[in-house]
Amino acid sequence: MKSVSKWCRRVLFVVLVLLGVAWLWSEANQWLLRWRGERLLADIQSLEVGKSSWTDAEALMKKRGLRHLGDSCTPEKCQYGIRMEHTLPRWFWGYPDYGVMNWMPRIADNVGLRISVISAVFTVEKGIVTSKSFWEMVRLPVRDWFLPGSGHMSELSVNSAEEADFSRYYLGFDYKLSRMHPHSAATADKRGLVVTYSPDEDISERAKLMDFRLDCITRFIPCKNEREILPEGQVLLEEHRALLKAKGD
Repeated sequence: MKSVSKWCRRVLFVVLVLLGVAWLWSEANQWLLRWRGERLLADIQSLEVGKSSWTDAEALMKKRGLRHLGDSCTPEKCQYGIRMEHTLPRWFWGYPDYGVMNWMPRIADNVGLRISVISAVFTVEKGIVTSKSFWEMVRLPVRDWFLPGSGHMSELSVNSAEEADFSRYYLGFDYKLSRMHPHSAATADKRGLVVTYSPDEDISERAKLMDFRLDCITRFIPCKNEREILPEGQVLLEEHRALLKAKGD
């Protein structure tokens, strides 16, 4: 009997050690993604839309291992992008539907693990960088999937882009909005928070609209909303909504 009890304790110890190692491995990968993301973000921030050249773009391509999107890539026209992610085994993904308990994803939530994605894209046309964007997605904990007003969203997603041809993104916006923010726009839909702005925007505002907070990837207590990822983007969205509401009233 003692030998059986001793054997069970050893098995339990081994299982706990393996679980601990798996957690440390996943946690380390989350921190690695954040570290890589912060450096990629700094490089994207350094690109100047309408000013940075093909040479600048090539240097970034080689430095970060970016790949061109599409069949061809020349100084005349090329789009480059990179996607980095931290994922979990499939049984930790969960399923966002009523009545599903999602026990395994809840366990991951309670030990600070989550799926996260970072992506960056920029475009070169006629030897000049004409657009750049950065995207961050962080999975919400299961308990927040069905909160009132959440729209049954299972993730936080924020994309911010600077576009030389900003006018084509601004079509359809209210006149009052265009007067208040003639060089920036923000929307929120099933894609999450989407911010677009022009190189003509004030330099300090441009910096804020690309000032992503990547700590949502590694925080033990998860982020709750897009404001915690891109504060100024959420401020811009709320200003737009307030104007639209005032117009409706």
